[in-house]
Amino acid sequence: MRPPRPASSPWVRCWRWSSRAHRIRVNVICPGAIERDISDNTEQRDTDAAKVPAKYPEGTVPLTRGEPGRAEDVADLVVFLASDRSKHITGTPIWIDGGQSLLV
Repeated sequence: MRPPRPASSPWVRCWRWSSRAHRIRVNVICPGAIERDISDNTEQRDTDAAKVPAKYPEGTVPLTRGEPGRAEDVADLVVFLASDRSKHITGTPIWIDGGQSLLV
């Protein structure tokens, strides 16, 4: 698992301000661990050049007892944010990580 990083948050706040006149909402989705098959269809090569140690949070994902999220969970959030039901949400980092960010 990789801890979520809201690196885009300052960018989102800037774009939120710039696009307000056009009534465009801008948010950032910060997913935590997501179940995926990337290892099954990715070839690893030149791994010696990438020896930067990864730092992972201690403990398990609180809300899911350690289980990663699903791509469908993130897709549901995207659909919600694209809908009128989220008309008052803008410039916000939204953590969808089962509470994993609480461990960092």
